[in-house]
Amino acid sequence: MYAYGLLPLIVSTSAVAREIVFPPIAAIHGSGQVPLGKEDSVDIVTGSQFSGLTTFANLPYVNCLVDDQAQSTPYDIAILGAPFDTGVTARPGARYGPGGIRLGSRRLQGWSVYTGVNVFKSWATMVISSRPTNSTDLGRTPRILTLGGDHTTTLSALRSTYDKWGPVSVIHFDSHLDTWDPEVLGGGISHYAGVNHGTFLHIAHEEGLIRNTSLHVGIRAPVMRRKGDIRNDIRCGFEIIKARDLDRVGINGIVEQIKSRVGDSKVYISVDIDVLDPAYAPATGTAEPGGFTTRELLSILDALHGLPVIGADVVEVAPIYDTAAETTTLAAAEVAHSLLYLMVETPPHADSSYFGANASKSDIYTQVLEQAQGLVYGQRNWIRNPNGNSNFSNVASLLWHAYAALPSPSSSVNWAGFYIRQDKFPNAQPTDTQKPVLWLGPFQGRPACQEIRFGRGVCGTAAEKRETVLVGDVLSFPGHIACDASSRSEIVVPILVGGETVAIIDVDCTEPNGFDEVDQKYLEDLAKLLAEACDW
Repeated sequence: MYAYGLLPLIVSTSAVAREIVFPPIAAIHGSGQVPLGKEDSVDIVTGSQFSGLTTFANLPYVNCLVDDQAQSTPYDIAILGAPFDTGVTARPGARYGPGGIRLGSRRLQGWSVYTGVNVFKSWATMVISSRPTNSTDLGRTPRILTLGGDHTTTLSALRSTYDKWGPVSVIHFDSHLDTWDPEVLGGGISHYAGVNHGTFLHIAHEEGLIRNTSLHVGIRAPVMRRKGDIRNDIRCGFEIIKARDLDRVGINGIVEQIKSRVGDSKVYISVDIDVLDPAYAPATGTAEPGGFTTRELLSILDALHGLPVIGADVVEVAPIYDTAAETTTLAAAEVAHSLLYLMVETPPHADSSYFGANASKSDIYTQVLEQAQGLVYGQRNWIRNPNGNSNFSNVASLLWHAYAALPSPSSSVNWAGFYIRQDKFPNAQPTDTQKPVLWLGPFQGRPACQEIRFGRGVCGTAAEKRETVLVGDVLSFPGHIACDASSRSEIVVPILVGGETVAIIDVDCTEPNGFDEVDQKYLEDLAKLLAEACDW
C-alpha cells in the first residue's frame, strides 16, 4: 500500500525536476589542483587530507633510511613516530599511538586563533621522518618531535639531544613521577625489565642527560614509597607541580613556576597523554582520575613560548582504548601542534655546542644563515622591537659562537658585530661632517671604537666603496684604525639597501689571514638577509 502511494509522488517530482548543470572542471579543482587522467598516477604522499599516505598534518614524508633522500631534503624539525610499547607496566597498545595521532592530525592547518601563528607556514621546514638524521650531513641540527610509543622512548630522545646540546631541563607533563629507581619498579625481575616507562627519568639522571632544573607538571598518582620516592625524585633534579595546584594558582601561576624553574636553559618537553583526565584522554595505559582538561593543558603549553625547546614528545597514546569520537588521538594531535608552535616560535639560542662537531666552515655558516632567518622572522626592526629584542644583537651572538665552534684561525675571532650609519639610529642628530658616519652597533668581543667615518679604516672603506674588504694583515692596511691592538686580520661586508650602505658587518681575528673566500661568500649572504629582513 505504501509503495503504491509513493509511486505517483516520485513520478510527479521527476517530471518537474530542473536540469542540473555541472560547473567546469577548472571551477571545481581550482588553480592548485590538476584533475587526474586515465594514465596519471596518484601521489600518495601529497594527496588530500583524507586520502593517500597519512602523515602528521599531511606534511611531506622523507625516508631517512635512504641516504639520497636524507641528503636532498634538509629540514629543521622532524616528526618521528616511535611505535614501541614493551616498556609498559600496565595496559599495552601505545605502539599504535603514532598512527592514531597522525589520524587525529589530518585537519591541522591554518593560523591559530590563540597564537596567531601558522606553524606550517613559518621559517621552519618540517618533514615526517623515519629516524633522526646526522645533523653534520645536512649542515644544520634538526630538532625532533616524537610521537609515542610508551614513555621509555623519551630516554632515547634525551640521549640524542645530549649529543648536540648537552644536558637539558625536562618539563615533564604526566600523572606519574617516572623517576622510580629500577630496583623498585621492574629491576627486581631483571636488568632489562628495570628499563621501563616508570624509570626512564631516573636512568636519564644517572647518565647525566638532564639538569637539576627539571620539573613534573600534573602529578597525581600515588607513590610506592611514602618518602623514598620523593627523595629520589629530588635527587634526580625534579620539582613537582601537582594536578590540583592548578586550582590554587591558575594557569598563569603554573606557567610562571615552570619558567622560573628552567630559567634560560635549553628545554625538552615530554607530554604523557595521561596528564589529562580520563574524561578527555581515556586511551592510555595508566589512566589516573583528576587530571587536566585538554583546554587547560593546551593553554599552559602555548604560554611557554619563549623557552628554547630543543626537543619534545607526546607519548602513551593507545588508540585501542579510545572512544568512537577519537577523543584521545585528537587531543594528542593538538598537543603535538602546540609543541611545534613552541619549537617554531623560539629557535634554540646559539652556542658553540649547537654547531655540529667537526662540521666544515660552510656547514657552520649554513647553520648561521638558517638560524638567523628564524631569529629575524617577524622582527622587522634592526635594533629593537616591542619585545625588546634586537635582530643585530642575536646575529652577532650567532656569529660569535659559530666561530668558537670552528678550528683555528676562525676560533681566534676576537670581535664580531655591526656598525650602523648614524642616520639609521632612532632620534639621531645630524652630524656636521661632510661624509656619513658609522656608529657602533650590537657586537660580541672587547670594547670598540664608537664611531667611524666613511672612507676611514677598513670599516669606513668598505662602507664608502659599498663592497667587501678582506684584509689578511691589518698592520699593512693604510689608515687602519686599531680599536683592538690584538687584531691582525679583518673582513668587513657592507649591508646595502637601494644601493646605499646602511650598515656593515665587521669581524676581526687575532691571527693573520683569518678569513677567506668562504667567509666572504656567506657573510655577503648574511648581509643580504639582514637588508631584506629589517626596516631601514
